Amino acid sequence: MKPRIGLAAVAHPNEVGFAEAAGLLREITAALAGAGEEWVVHPAVVTEIDAADEAFERFYAARLDGLVILTATWSDDFLAVRLVKRLGVPVLTWARRGVHTGSLCGTQQLDQVLAELGMPFVFCLGEPDDPEVRRLIAEFARAAGLRSRLQNLRVGLLGHRNFGMTEIAVDELELRRRLGPEVVPLSARRFAAAVEAITDAAAEAGWTAAQAGMKNQATPAAGRQAAKVLLALNEWRVRHRLGAVAVDCYPDYMGRFCLAAARLAAEDFVVACEGDVNGAVAQVMMHCLTGGPTHNTDLLDVDDAAGTALFSHCGAGHPSLAADPRQVTLAPVRLADEGVCVLFPGKPGPVTLVNLVGRAGTYRMGVIEGEAVATDLEFPGNPVRVRLPGGGRAFLEFVARHALGHHWMIGYGRVARPLAWLADWSGLPLYRGGE
Repeated sequence: MKPRIGLAAVAHPNEVGFAEAAGLLREITAALAGAGEEWVVHPAVVTEIDAADEAFERFYAARLDGLVILTATWSDDFLAVRLVKRLGVPVLTWARRGVHTGSLCGTQQLDQVLAELGMPFVFCLGEPDDPEVRRLIAEFARAAGLRSRLQNLRVGLLGHRNFGMTEIAVDELELRRRLGPEVVPLSARRFAAAVEAITDAAAEAGWTAAQAGMKNQATPAAGRQAAKVLLALNEWRVRHRLGAVAVDCYPDYMGRFCLAAARLAAEDFVVACEGDVNGAVAQVMMHCLTGGPTHNTDLLDVDDAAGTALFSHCGAGHPSLAADPRQVTLAPVRLADEGVCVLFPGKPGPVTLVNLVGRAGTYRMGVIEGEAVATDLEFPGNPVRVRLPGGGRAFLEFVARHALGHHWMIGYGRVARPLAWLADWSGLPLYRGGE
């Protein structure tokens, strides 16, 4: 779903450029057509309180994810402040270049007032045809859309978190207060019954479809069981209106959910490992901001000489993440030699890594950007080798300094900036590596 963003222009009749403000708004509206966002534009330039309230009514009815305020000329700051405060959505304040319009001055004035009122904002300077302006607005829109998605997200916890990983214990109330997701406890016993209720014929058909275009080393029995889990989980995500689920897989159900995680990623649904609800939320963040499936990983090792770190989990990644989709292999999980995992090395490219941990008073996010480089199947899962700013040892020091966790969600693209905005809007401390 495209993020829905409002656009309003403010100006003052006394200022240079006021006569051109309406035309500028029309020009921007035309330029936004066909963009990756759904735009709701207030057609009249806001110059007085009645116009601000008319804009509010339009935007409120549209249920916006975010709002862009264009300062066409210097303007009375209370007009935009009233609009922003009543809507309660993330805001980007946009100043134009030019000496005489007062646009930059007015935007700085507005930003100061918003800050004093505890309303975070994103600042933008430039003309509508500036590529950096367009890029910034697009990132803002994705971040605002993500915030809305998190506010409505239901995350299932199937079973419980891993017994030996106190680190991943979730503070449900703090998660809900800060970011919005609701944790939905799900009965492992009832899910097991739902799996067994899937017919053998449906399981056989599901397993046949899952193997298409892939190499296979898994047994037919394991494949049919994995297909039953996939079909049952797909039913439950619809029934419980879930956007993600954290599953109790290790050690008793190793390899049972990996195929489902890989397949359902294409349906914009996250299946996170080891009952890590925070990991599931972080993976939703990355999926939403990068526009595609993501890696759910452990940090395994660093190579000081190469300046890289190696990440992987058992093999639950979508094949689109593979360096060579033709080499994707279905195989039993390591250690237990059962189930069905989806094995491949991750593809190279720019990446962002995120980790979400803590409780009330310590809840925090760690973020770092890097470059995934070519690697082989160094670990029987979905290994991703990432070149990191400062190298692997500096990354380990960053992790230790901020007591971050061992589960890192990796998405392709550089999205640290919108993650920082989300953290700011949520009052969530964010630590960024490589700076």
